[in-house]
Amino acid sequence: FFTPNDYVARLASAHPEFLFGASIHPYRPDALDELDRVAALGAVLVKWIPNVHGMDLADPRCRAFYRRLAEHKIALLVHAGDEQAMAIAGQEFGDPRRLVAPLEDGVTVIAAHVASLGSRDGRTNFEHLVEMFPRWPNLFADTSALTLFTRWRVLRDVAEHTEIHSRLIHGSDFPLPPASSLYLGRIAFGDWWHAWLRENPFRRDFLIKQACGLPASIYARGFEVLAPRLRNRGARVPSIL
Repeated sequence: FFTPNDYVARLASAHPEFLFGASIHPYRPDALDELDRVAALGAVLVKWIPNVHGMDLADPRCRAFYRRLAEHKIALLVHAGDEQAMAIAGQEFGDPRRLVAPLEDGVTVIAAHVASLGSRDGRTNFEHLVEMFPRWPNLFADTSALTLFTRWRVLRDVAEHTEIHSRLIHGSDFPLPPASSLYLGRIAFGDWWHAWLRENPFRRDFLIKQACGLPASIYARGFEVLAPRLRNRGARVPSIL
């Protein structure tokens, strides 16, 4: 499937409550031109799924792209860990340690799903990611999909690793709904029942994560991380920052 950057940019322009995220394969000959173009259209991040796109983040062809991302202050949201929802080009491309290349070039990197699936060299991808945070202040991770049936066990591990909570950004993986029934008996019944009654999947996801011990601060951090790009666009940054 393919969603053109222009289509997403038009939606974001028509609905200012949303921000524009683009996707550009760094191997394409016009990658830098396209990055400059979407930056002019207001893009605040670029999203990659290396396992699907067949891209090696350490490939020298990516380095100029990283430098231009850093110049534009556009964040890079990268699927980290194994991919199980789509046809893949190679699970090895989801190794979170490959994020070092853009981090070295000063890019703000968000590791999607906290690398919550798969293992490398006898350790889980999540464990490898956790070890990277102290070294890289420009590394963050989002909590998207952690309430789904494929990843719900990792949510407990994320809650227990309080040392990484200051690097977490909320993500939902909408429209996929939280697997609420899996938490029955694993969180306080009152909290579970309160979440179960919510028809809004965003609210249900929020309540489950809160009941599991994730801090409320993760729900503002996405804006904080994207604020440099918003300032470049001339947007008014709220005083909470």
